[in-house]
Amino acid sequence: YKPILVFFLISTLLLGLIAGCSFTREKKLRSKGFTLMYKSKSAGGYALADIKLASVQVSEGEILRQLRSLQYEELALFGKKKAVFTREQAKRIGRLIAKALNKSSGNKIIYYELDTPGGTTEGDVFANGKVLNWRFSSIQGREFSSRAFNGWGGTNWRLLPSSGQRYHTTGRLLGQEAKENWIKVALS
Repeated sequence: YKPILVFFLISTLLLGLIAGCSFTREKKLRSKGFTLMYKSKSAGGYALADIKLASVQVSEGEILRQLRSLQYEELALFGKKKAVFTREQAKRIGRLIAKALNKSSGNKIIYYELDTPGGTTEGDVFANGKVLNWRFSSIQGREFSSRAFNGWGGTNWRLLPSSGQRYHTTGRLLGQEAKENWIKVALS
């Protein structure tokens, strides 16, 4: 009777400890339609498994330059090239993203959500060596899909690398595959 009680108590304590560790709250900042938080590398999914994250020191000016340079195009009949962030949006979030990157440890990614008139733009940013990785899951309320059309005629989008930018690529059996929602930008 006593060994069963001890086993039950130890099991309950271990289960509580495991649950407590796996559900620790992430540090989060919310401010007028903008959310910023640190997430563990594992929260970034399998795509980050082989990537070595790094701590960096980056200026607000560098982040503003990168935010303003990010562009995308809608994959629709009359899709146009557009900035991911307006000048005002970049100015509003740039300082906070720079501070978050400068305080981030080498095993965290910075997740952000920005409410825009067209819908939510969300993604994450992290450093890998002297390169910032900008990965988006949605822009202006439109989720990323690697297919040309998402659902019933809804348009999809892809990022457009500009000078000094490139897609993140992954190895495939028949060569490299570019991730069109993920841009790498070298720090200057």
